[in-house]
Amino acid sequence: MPSFNPSLANEEGNLVTFASPTGDQRYVRVCALHFAPPLSNNFLLPRFPLTATIEAESDWPEIQFALEISHLDGSRQRIPMGLTQQQGPRRQFKVTFLPPRPGPYRIGIELSASAQSIPLFETEVAICEPRAHESWTLGPMITEIEPYLYIGNAAAAANPKLHPEDAEGLLERQGIRAVLNAAEERDPHPALLNSGIDYAHFPFQDFSHNPLEEARLWEAVQWMACHIEQKRSVFVHCHAGIGRSGSLVVAYLLLFGCPQDSFDTIVHRINTKLKLKDHYIYPHVGIPDTINTLRTRLASSDPAWTTRYPPEAVSKIHAASIDSLRINHQPPLIEGDIFTEHPHSVRQGTSLTFRVRVDYQSPPPRGVYLLTNLNQDGPSFEKIFMSPTGEKGIFEATVTPRRLGDDFWLTAYATPRRYDHELTATWVGRDIRFRVIEG
Repeated sequence: MPSFNPSLANEEGNLVTFASPTGDQRYVRVCALHFAPPLSNNFLLPRFPLTATIEAESDWPEIQFALEISHLDGSRQRIPMGLTQQQGPRRQFKVTFLPPRPGPYRIGIELSASAQSIPLFETEVAICEPRAHESWTLGPMITEIEPYLYIGNAAAAANPKLHPEDAEGLLERQGIRAVLNAAEERDPHPALLNSGIDYAHFPFQDFSHNPLEEARLWEAVQWMACHIEQKRSVFVHCHAGIGRSGSLVVAYLLLFGCPQDSFDTIVHRINTKLKLKDHYIYPHVGIPDTINTLRTRLASSDPAWTTRYPPEAVSKIHAASIDSLRINHQPPLIEGDIFTEHPHSVRQGTSLTFRVRVDYQSPPPRGVYLLTNLNQDGPSFEKIFMSPTGEKGIFEATVTPRRLGDDFWLTAYATPRRYDHELTATWVGRDIRFRVIEG
């Protein structure tokens, strides 16, 4: 919990005492103070919600809290914190702040009681610059995927008014009646109070290598289905609108919306809808298997489910290896053991065709990819889909080196589905190293 700095002399730890107008001694004990996301988070961005929550006990019913914000340019803002829960003397207050622009901010919490203003907490935070190559950092993003089903980022979940004269927020203008928050580190709920929008928080851990817990995922998609069946539009969000929210939307569609479709079909359909906004989803590891498990359980309670929508059949991959490298479609330059200590020399501008051999059990794998940094700067790399050649188990892709240098690499992997997570992939082994020389 952040450290407190009460200005009164008669405080003990997080306990503040003061005199009421009648002269009685009153107290306020701050039990918890936290920010969502944490102030140390690397993803504090303009127009994304920063929510402060304070829990306090007091024998004085008229205490109030406010968030004090100041920017380096001298602008100041004071936002009262709303009472969201009360049980006896213990009360919870929340407020959401949308930083309008990047830069350093000073943020404080102030207690008002008995005509006294008491600063309880103060710190500085840095709001990052948006990143032009990541559209989700630039502000609110919301897209309709299917009737009554929307996906987007935390900036949209804060329900901002896009223009000062707007009577309604972004979500209300889109007809959203329910919001599902899949981010454990975000809390836009205060921005939705008094909007008439139903809100649910199913917290999942960020980053796609973290699997989504099965029981919570099932609870979340049931919540979505309940609202959508009543024709109440649901907005699903996490932080960026890519991983956790994408995983839940895929799960909902495969279990309730379009259960006759495959995992690959659903992911492709969603990304096609998002493409116009330079947005995409990236489901978390294990999502296809979790959905298959849930489909099996549905079938046990509804025999008709097995006939109509059986669990998706997937390939079982035993091994993957580099088969050959060809230059300008000539006979193979490299076959067999190509993981040498010294880099292979290739000329700039030549056409390099790589073939990968995948040993699998039917059906054929749908996700075979070539990864290389031949045309990327720094740590970046290309991920190139490899097409089947017609020869069983052989897949190929072509890349043309455009840059000179000594430190290039190439590798490949295979997965049962086209959009499976790389952590479930079968890799070919070590990287093949290259030196690109003048043509």
